[in-house]
Amino acid sequence: FDKATNQPAIANPSSLIGVSNGHSLGVGATAVWLDNGETLRITLGTGATVTTSDTITIQASNGIFDEWAAAEFAGVLNLPISGSFGTAAAPVISSVIATNGGGTAYVEAGDTIVITFNGANPTIQIGDELTFEAGNGIYDATGQEELAEVAKAIGGNFGVAVAPGLTSVYATNANGTPGVGAGDRIIFTFDTRTNAANVDLSKFNISNSHTFGENATFAWSNDGLRLTVTLGAGASITTADKISIGASSGITEVTGAQALAPTSDFVINGSFGYTDAPTVIALIAANNAGQPGTNTGDTLTLIFDMATNRPIITDLSTIIEVSNGKSLGSGATATWLDNGQTLRITLGSGASITTNDTITIKAGNGIYDSWEFAELTAMGGLTINGTFGDLIVPNIISVVGSDKSGTTESYGDQLIITFDTPTNGIAAEAGIIRVTNSEDETLDLSYSALDWSQNNQVLSVTISTYSSVTASVYANVRVGDILDLSGLGIRDITNSVPVQANELVITGSFAPGLMPRYSAVATSNDRSASEGIYGTIELIFTTAMDRSKAVDIDDIIVSNGHTFGDGATLAWTSDNVLTITVKNGATVEAGDLIDLSALELMDANHIAYIDVNDVQQVINGSFGSVLLPEIINIVAINTDGHAGAGAGDRMIITFNSSVAVDTDVFDLSQIEISNGHDFGENPTFEWSVDNTFLTITLGNGTTITAKDTLSILAGNGIYDLTGMAQMNAVSGLQIGGSFGEGVAPAIVSIVASSDDKLSEVIGLGSKITITFDMTVNQTGELSKSQVDEIVGFGSKVLGTDYSGLWVNGNQLIITVTDAEGSTLATGDSITVIGVKNVYGTSDAINETKSLTGSFDGRQVSVESYALNRITASKMITSEITLQAIKEHAGTETVVFQLMKGDTAVQISTTTLDIIGLQKLAYEFSGLAGDLNEYSVKVFILDNLTSDLNSTPELLAQIIELK
Repeated sequence: FDKATNQPAIANPSSLIGVSNGHSLGVGATAVWLDNGETLRITLGTGATVTTSDTITIQASNGIFDEWAAAEFAGVLNLPISGSFGTAAAPVISSVIATNGGGTAYVEAGDTIVITFNGANPTIQIGDELTFEAGNGIYDATGQEELAEVAKAIGGNFGVAVAPGLTSVYATNANGTPGVGAGDRIIFTFDTRTNAANVDLSKFNISNSHTFGENATFAWSNDGLRLTVTLGAGASITTADKISIGASSGITEVTGAQALAPTSDFVINGSFGYTDAPTVIALIAANNAGQPGTNTGDTLTLIFDMATNRPIITDLSTIIEVSNGKSLGSGATATWLDNGQTLRITLGSGASITTNDTITIKAGNGIYDSWEFAELTAMGGLTINGTFGDLIVPNIISVVGSDKSGTTESYGDQLIITFDTPTNGIAAEAGIIRVTNSEDETLDLSYSALDWSQNNQVLSVTISTYSSVTASVYANVRVGDILDLSGLGIRDITNSVPVQANELVITGSFAPGLMPRYSAVATSNDRSASEGIYGTIELIFTTAMDRSKAVDIDDIIVSNGHTFGDGATLAWTSDNVLTITVKNGATVEAGDLIDLSALELMDANHIAYIDVNDVQQVINGSFGSVLLPEIINIVAINTDGHAGAGAGDRMIITFNSSVAVDTDVFDLSQIEISNGHDFGENPTFEWSVDNTFLTITLGNGTTITAKDTLSILAGNGIYDLTGMAQMNAVSGLQIGGSFGEGVAPAIVSIVASSDDKLSEVIGLGSKITITFDMTVNQTGELSKSQVDEIVGFGSKVLGTDYSGLWVNGNQLIITVTDAEGSTLATGDSITVIGVKNVYGTSDAINETKSLTGSFDGRQVSVESYALNRITASKMITSEITLQAIKEHAGTETVVFQLMKGDTAVQISTTTLDIIGLQKLAYEFSGLAGDLNEYSVKVFILDNLTSDLNSTPELLAQIIELK
């Protein structure tokens, strides 16, 4: 009805509604009001005979009023019935179109008639006879002779069904985790519409015996061109596999007439999520033992480019090999740090590795990425940075005779031999220290006692007594003699380099009552970062000293206002050695003058004080080399699991050795980030136990990226282990690793189109559609200048003015508003820059792709075509591939017209809905004469009827196949 009604109850519709031709609504017909009384639905009863050829009469006084019950419906006579009850309709011929195949102005041999069927389910077939009965009205050119009744079999075809072809296989990381897993998808794209029916996934063959997983599912796109397979649990397929589809897969073209033929192996493009294996990006030696050379407790740190699975490593020799036959030592241990991105190896007993060696990580090491998808491959020739402690060649500072016997002879006395750095402390139980200046004076070690002290830095030789000597040779060495100790085998603490031990002049005295003299030697003894010890100064006296008198370090004066550091100590470590323990923060240096006058020291016999001329001595030796702190590398770690830097992500800064940190000075304000970026709100930092690594944990709102660089400011409070040298300012430090920055988008296609059907070039309203493979970080409308910021046309011109519009999150549509001066054409290159993934965390795209499609305003583009002549069969086959550029309502008609010269010989039409990329073919057979005289014209039309008032409209250019 035309308005809402009062919806009266109608118990018996037949009492209210009459049907013409004596027909009825059937027994038990019912009536129900719908849509606020605007619709009355009658459900027919048993034995209903009404048809759509009948009419309906609704009587007056029917009780149907408007919804206010103010005016009653007047009734209606002979109301026709539209629609259908499902009555079967025979097929009918809706049009018969003649074509002038003969080329003259009358009917002749070669003329054709195109009969178009538009009835439901026509049953006519190729081979059926078509009869022209007598009285058909077809005459000769004079109008005198009528075509006699004739029957002819139907040849040609009603359109050739083309089997679909597989064009691409593409993997997508739908579950958001690295590597293949349940929920990831594979998209199969076909070149023509399919039946979009049930698919037998068991017919899909994957190489390497891989699978889609348990309970994998599939879904078709609405147009039947794309099949999406969603992987199930335990899927093992990878992008390195190849895939093919076997016979009987259930996939056919849209009519079901032609099945998908078995395909060849297809490469899988795309990605299930990148799963790169970890690699070692740095090896750093650290002198944790505090002694020169390689020692138990020193560390070797391996830094990886990503977090690992942190496998338990009980035997390092099974995964790590050291060059030159060296080792990590017995009992070496391995500890994972920093979310598995750092492996700290603590050297064991007898470790012989040096920084001149290289490291090989063996295959099958069990070290994977944190998802355990990809194992670290074997890596060889890895060089070692940092130091296990520089080797220092020991030098003998002094050889001092000291009276112990109370006689003027040397036997029973001591030789105090002092080195400037610790030695290997070899035990020399036999042999002779040679006296090079006299053959009569000797020092027989067979009857002498040797004692090492001060970390094997002081060797005390107690010369044999006269009574102990039973041989003819006995000790009679004298002050001033020149000694050679090179035969004793004394080396540095690592036993690597020999001591400089020849031409040593004995000083001091073997006579009692010697006036004490001393030498001051700086050493690296007892150096310890944890205890704040910088080294020692050994005050070595020429005779045994009185140790009963207390000594105070504050009574020692150092030149240049230098100090021994906070907490420095002074203590006797032997009868003739007084040791100053120098603490971090000291300013004393080798070369300074030291003054002991305030100590008032005497020899052990209480005979003499230090002479006033000898209380000041220059400090010799060395506190060891100062290793200025340097940053070896900076690694970003994505610990929060999200793309881009976020709260909880970390950054590890690795130094070339352990450092000392002034906690009153150093904080994160000493580190600047490029591009105005920051660590976020309330970031934190933590130093490793040995102060070799600084770990920064990012705070909320951080803006740092892995593309930024860092700068360390001057006055940063980071010192070498001794606390003597502060790290220099440095800038431009690159960040390695990743904060989980996303993959940049890629261009899928750049397609030209136009709504101007009268123009074949760029005109008003012409469009370029750029499609990306993912949602990007761009939205809204763009002006010409904004389009030009991200889209480049090279040397070509799109027009004087145009605008852009982002749609669907991954498409940019550029529309020309003024085409003047345009030179751009399909096939030209277009470059897109600056576009990132939707999070803005990926690198900006910089990609160039060719422009496809057409600016000619047609709905369909002819992508390719071919003509094949088969002489033996007197047959010509024509093929054409079409691409839908824009949506076109309804179906399209493709006309194949066989031409012999300029004369149309045969014609065939195919009606279909062109969606995506589709291939069509037609065969013309039984051809007479030379096949080279034939060609085929192809027309793509929006409709083809016998209506003289309807003009078919071309949807693409006319193609002639020759």
